Amino acid sequence: MEVIASLIVAILTLMAWSMLYRETVFYRFVEHLIIGFSMGYTLYITIDTLKKIWISPMLAGNWILIIPAILGFLLYTSFSERYRYLSRWGIAAIAGSGAGFAVGRAVPVQIIGQIKPFFLNLREVGAPAIINWLVVIITTVTTLAYFTFTREHKGALGWAAKIGRWSMMAAFGATFGATIGCDLLYIIERCIFLHKAPQVYLLPIAIIVIVVDILRRGGK
Repeated sequence: MEVIASLIVAILTLMAWSMLYRETVFYRFVEHLIIGFSMGYTLYITIDTLKKIWISPMLAGNWILIIPAILGFLLYTSFSERYRYLSRWGIAAIAGSGAGFAVGRAVPVQIIGQIKPFFLNLREVGAPAIINWLVVIITTVTTLAYFTFTREHKGALGWAAKIGRWSMMAAFGATFGATIGCDLLYIIERCIFLHKAPQVYLLPIAIIVIVVDILRRGGK
């Protein structure tokens, strides 16, 4: 059973990678398969979430949940030209609660959480931590200086803005590099998987299929 599962995964992987040659029927099959599975999984998660946070609590006697349920159902009135105005209540509830939740999380995470690294007890840490702290201080202050538009970037402010620009370039480059590195890890993992038996025996078959397609298309 494990061998059959490995072969199925290998076949789907090669079918998806056929896009590197051209957009084939194999690639479109895998594309539709992924979309179908994604939609089915999303529908399952949605129903399961409704059961956990709405249906089960209501059956247990928590009838106050009927209020968000009604507001949610009002969103579907947007499909009716006559009762479309009722959907504003649901949208307002979502926007209001979402904004409140976002602000409540933004203050401790994006404000207080970003300020905490500035406070460092120099007596309790070693040289690497102090150097890292200095780098954080310098890059943060100079990046803020870069976005100072009330004064022309000359003199000390100009040097600070230049360092801030370099800091952002380094941060963006590191983020992009980490993203590419993660993508390469997936590719390397798939290559290692395809290199093992029995899925490695599918590679000659895939090459033969490509060669036959090239010959059939007249070398195009």
